[in-house]
Amino acid sequence: MNNTQPGHSDSRHSDQSHQPEDLPQAKAAHDSNEQIAALVAHNARTQLVPGLLNGAGVLSVQKWDSTKAARGWTLTGADLTLDCGRPFGALYFRHNQDERIVRVGVRWNHDVEQLEALSLHPREPRLADNVNGSEAAALERDVRSRVGTLLTSNASIGSFVASSRESENALLAASGLGLKRLDPTAP
Repeated sequence: MNNTQPGHSDSRHSDQSHQPEDLPQAKAAHDSNEQIAALVAHNARTQLVPGLLNGAGVLSVQKWDSTKAARGWTLTGADLTLDCGRPFGALYFRHNQDERIVRVGVRWNHDVEQLEALSLHPREPRLADNVNGSEAAALERDVRSRVGTLLTSNASIGSFVASSRESENALLAASGLGLKRLDPTAP
């Protein structure tokens, strides 16, 4: 059984000739981890996740399927954030022939737990009035597809970084979902 604490190495996998406190970088990391643990202890919505890999190298993520692009429109910019993994912001499109600009707002709807996109005026807080229903639907579908790919990529990164059994178990516990890993030896 591995009873390591965040910031402490498991002696089975470390060099027995040095204690972490013997090395200045290790002591600094240990002190930093204790400070982080103290901050986390005061926030019930946060939990430390041990066993994360650092300096992982290369990761393959899903590429966006450009066949889902709104025909006749070009993505010109985005103001998008992921707040706790949930998207919020807007993507901006320009029509290829007549230069119309449309802002497509995107957010995660907590009530129905789904991604929403809505065609909006480029500068004012109101619905777009320069697109017809089929154009708005195509732009909204395009944005849901792009943001869905972004969410998938972020999940892939998280799965790659938290790929140890210990970190996966800690993530499941921290999420509060009541999920547990299946025993790989169970039928």
